[in-house]
Amino acid sequence: MEVHMEKDKKVTALYCRLSKDDGSNSESLSIRTQKAMLMEYATRNGFGNCQYYVDDGYSGTNSERPAFQELLDDIREGKVATVITKDQSRLGRNHIETGTYMEIFFPEHGVRYIAINDGYDSNEQSQMDIAPFRNIINEMYAKDTSRKIKSALRTRKKSGKYISSGAPFGYQKDPADHNHLVIDPNTAPVVEYIYSMAEEGLGLHRIAKRLHDEKVLKPCYYKKEMFGRFIDDEKMYDWDSAYISQVLHSPVYAGHIIYEAKPTVSMKSKKRRYIPFEERAIVPNTHEAIIPQDRWENVQRILYSRSSSFMCDKTDYDNIFKGIVRCADCGRTMLVKVEHRRKRNSVLDQTFYCCSTYRKYGA
Repeated sequence: MEVHMEKDKKVTALYCRLSKDDGSNSESLSIRTQKAMLMEYATRNGFGNCQYYVDDGYSGTNSERPAFQELLDDIREGKVATVITKDQSRLGRNHIETGTYMEIFFPEHGVRYIAINDGYDSNEQSQMDIAPFRNIINEMYAKDTSRKIKSALRTRKKSGKYISSGAPFGYQKDPADHNHLVIDPNTAPVVEYIYSMAEEGLGLHRIAKRLHDEKVLKPCYYKKEMFGRFIDDEKMYDWDSAYISQVLHSPVYAGHIIYEAKPTVSMKSKKRRYIPFEERAIVPNTHEAIIPQDRWENVQRILYSRSSSFMCDKTDYDNIFKGIVRCADCGRTMLVKVEHRRKRNSVLDQTFYCCSTYRKYGA
């Protein structure tokens, strides 16, 4: 496709966005209202070849929005002449990113930017002075809204309310109260079976292998109606040892709720801060337990004793073959394991390589 298009053939991009950041003014900021306002402005001011780019339900603090990324790609390809939004906050609420788009990205690609309610037009250079301050104010508003939402959710969790969208494996949401968990008779026996195997002394991979061999359906199979496109029927018995570890460590199966297990680093980042299991805040006795408290604590002791025997990360062994050594049979990566229970003086004598497929499936 021709990159440099004729001026009159280029698109006038009408960008709309709405998310929870916008608080209680959802009616005035609705997508329908934004579309009408932008089209009316474009028509009145002679902007033709209009095209909508709509992100409904996406936060302005994150630029990874489908329609916004499509808009940026079209700008890079030279398809867009003008971008129009209701105000600067529709473009984004991260003042650094938004300022970069307005002051660097748009001008470099010859794109005119207009924010109607802010009276901003990039063709009017005198208006540049106040634009950065608006971006900062928009970000402050988003931070304040985020803080209030987190505070409200934290208060509800502390009162024993289960807030997550889906129930943990082994439970289902109470039809009478979606913030309360009740035992799922179809999947709770699997949770009980996993704890029984842990009490027998089986490790995570051996538990996963037994579940696989006995053709016990993995958790996502029960959500097939919701996540059907992610299901591979050939792997419906392929349990993940990391998930089994989560089941065995989670106090939810003893009748408790965890809040702030992995809080976000900041409003601008999706990265989450890991909090060790033993340091996580717990609200006790919020729902019926699948595993009695004394039994759950016994499993925690077993898991702790096993973790002190295999400490793969706490070793002096320098694995210079990481990612290079592979299994001759299946081609998968060979993992380094250090078994401190071996009575050897040298760390080299305590170290061995194990096929990742064999460790997971035993074959």
